[in-house]
Amino acid sequence: MEQEIRIESDYNLMATRSFSPNGDGVDDLFIPEALKTLGAKFHLSIFASKTGALVYETNDPQRPWNGRLNTRGEASATGDYVWMVEMKDGDKLGGTYNGSIQLVR
Repeated sequence: MEQEIRIESDYNLMATRSFSPNGDGVDDLFIPEALKTLGAKFHLSIFASKTGALVYETNDPQRPWNGRLNTRGEASATGDYVWMVEMKDGDKLGGTYNGSIQLVR
């Protein structure tokens, strides 16, 4: 038996479009939701969209971005950021996925 499969769109990592790391307990952290449950090896990088500077990276689904430079530095500016997830070879969803996130305060 043989079946042709056509993929029409990219896999959705269920990333929100904005977050507000203001300490109110609502949307204070960012990580694409699917990374919490997939169990896949990944590397998440977040870049300032204007400068391209790396502001955060992780490979741990329990360490989302808190809106600070490397999670400990100064608070990142309000605005747009670009995220990129690289799934490691061997995973069913291997490859690179990206999107944007707006940081609002």
